[in-house]
Amino acid sequence: MATTAIEWATHTMNHQAGCTKASPACKHCYAIPLSVRIKNMGQSPRYDGVTNNDLKNPKWTGVIKADLTKLRSNFAEIKNATKSRRTFYGSMTDLFHEALEVDSPELKALADEVRGLDGNCKADQVVMILTKRPQKLLDWQQHYFPQGLPKEVWVGATIEDQKRADERMPILGQVKASVRYLSCEPLFERVVLKEEWLANTEWIIAGGESGHHARVADPDWFRSLRDQSVGAGIPFHFKQWGEWDDRMIRIGKKKAGRVLDGRTWDEHP
Repeated sequence: MATTAIEWATHTMNHQAGCTKASPACKHCYAIPLSVRIKNMGQSPRYDGVTNNDLKNPKWTGVIKADLTKLRSNFAEIKNATKSRRTFYGSMTDLFHEALEVDSPELKALADEVRGLDGNCKADQVVMILTKRPQKLLDWQQHYFPQGLPKEVWVGATIEDQKRADERMPILGQVKASVRYLSCEPLFERVVLKEEWLANTEWIIAGGESGHHARVADPDWFRSLRDQSVGAGIPFHFKQWGEWDDRMIRIGKKKAGRVLDGRTWDEHP
């Protein structure tokens, strides 16, 4: 398990590699060049073949590989950890990629390990799963956990614009989980959340894009999400401005920081 600088998690873990781009948020995906680098280190065979192995123009190949031995060891580590953690699980992939059928060995094994969390952790643990394919997540939950996921598992969907909100939020709201969250990062426009969506949302994360090709965000887009969160009594977490600050000037992620209107919004469910 690796500790992480991601503000809303304490650790990241992976047993699966590979993905394909699903929507505008994927355009500058950090996981593609990082997958190339991991492959070239030669220590994780699951990264072989999931990219074109070209650091100058890295691309996914569409191949998805899962190491089920690593999956089991990851969840054993989570269960045996003596301190509470918030683990972003699957940070280098989409665990619910359309290439994997709900009854595939990969998703069955994931269900077995998730089931084993329930009441078996030495300390309170949170495992956060984020997807751009909530329909597959919903199918998986209904297939393996018809009564609902264990309380340790929080599930989220990426919502970068209104189109993705309209498509993904009605589906995410049907998933039976203790916490359903939105990752509105990178955010590309003002997003209006319907009351019925907010009623089935327990956490909202927002942030701007980082990296060399980062796209600029209007500060009012974040303010709107914050106000909708506060109005609905939902914890709000402002992760970062990204490369552009609140004046829409590019000054770099570190200098831009994560203060929104004089406050660090660091709320959690």
